[in-house]
Amino acid sequence: VAFTGARVATDERMLPDSLRGYAPVVRGIAQSNAKVTVRQNGGVLYETAVAPGPFVIDDLYPTSGGGDLDVTVTEVDGREERFTVSFSAVPQALREGNQRFSVTAGALRDTGLAQDQLRFAEATYARGLSNHVTLLGGVQVADDFQSGLLGAAFNTPFGAIGADITHA
Repeated sequence: VAFTGARVATDERMLPDSLRGYAPVVRGIAQSNAKVTVRQNGGVLYETAVAPGPFVIDDLYPTSGGGDLDVTVTEVDGREERFTVSFSAVPQALREGNQRFSVTAGALRDTGLAQDQLRFAEATYARGLSNHVTLLGGVQVADDFQSGLLGAAFNTPFGAIGADITHA
């Protein structure tokens, strides 16, 4: 829809490919200098060296809509610890700590109405609270119209679900 006005919004294209889309955050603890390998369906997705102590891997490339990530922590003495990070993704899901926003205000052009241009404003915000929860909300305001939106995406052991509700 053509409009005259302004828009400020996040643009995921400005992020490196490894931070676009949804992928879970992998957390663990290394007992010594260790190698961490993340696999999905037997293929290696990510491998890195970590120092002793807690580690966080938050730059996995997005994969298919979900599945299990098999994580292996190989200690310097050869001991291995294995664990699984299960995840599913829906379009609303954001990575833990990531946020998306948009603020737009202006007037529609060429509405075909005999009256003045239709003025409007809208704002949306979404934030990935954890690997399992993304919350979102928004508002729209125009001449003689208001609406509000609340929604969430949940990643459960049984799959992912996203839902939102709009009241106008």
